[in-house]
Amino acid sequence: MLNGFWCDGRGFLFLGLWLVGCSGAPAGIAQPKLDPAAAAQRAFTEYDANGDKKLSKEELKACWGLLSAFDRCDQDGDGSISTDELTSTLQEIQKQGAAIVAISCVVKHNDQPLEGATVTFVPEEFLGAAIKPATGITALDGATTPSIADDELPTEYRGRLRGVHCGIYRVVVTHPKVVIPAKYNTKSELGRIVTRRDHDTLTINF
Repeated sequence: MLNGFWCDGRGFLFLGLWLVGCSGAPAGIAQPKLDPAAAAQRAFTEYDANGDKKLSKEELKACWGLLSAFDRCDQDGDGSISTDELTSTLQEIQKQGAAIVAISCVVKHNDQPLEGATVTFVPEEFLGAAIKPATGITALDGATTPSIADDELPTEYRGRLRGVHCGIYRVVVTHPKVVIPAKYNTKSELGRIVTRRDHDTLTINF
C-alpha cells in the first residue's frame, strides 16, 4: 500500500484504507461510542429465538450483517456465537481506534458496471444510535465510496472526507430505473463488517 492506494498482481490501482481518528490522520473526528456488552445483549434479545444463549446461522438469517461476520465472531469454531464472543468482537472493533474507514463498492448488472445505483450501509439496530448509515451513488464505472452524512463530520471535513463508521451492516442497493431483486434491498441478504482490518472492495453483481 502506498499513499492510500495499492496495486494487485495485474497492476490495477485501487483505493485502499483511509483511517481517521485517534490512531490516524486527520485528527478531530471522534470514534463513535459503542457499548459492546449492551449491543451484544440487544442482539441476543432480538435474535436468540430458541433461548439457548447462542446465535446460530439459521437464527441470523434475520440479521444478515451479523451473519456476514459469523466466522469472525465464532471465535471457538463451534458453529455458533455466544454473548461473550460477540462482546469480544465488538470490543476488538473499538480497540482498533478508527473513526471512519474508506470502503470501495462496485455494482454490476449482468457483469457490466451500473451507474446511478445507490449503495447504503445500514447499521444493524443492536449496535445503537452512535453508528450512522453511509450512502454512495455509483459512477460510470459502477464504483462508489459510501459515506456517513456530511453533518456527522466536523465542519472542516465536510465535502472533503468520505467513510463508514466501523460496525456491522446490512447493505442495500437501489436504482431509479433498473429493477434490482429484493434480496439486494427490501429483503437484503447482503451484510458487511467494517473494521480497520476489513476494508476490501465490496463487489455486488446481479
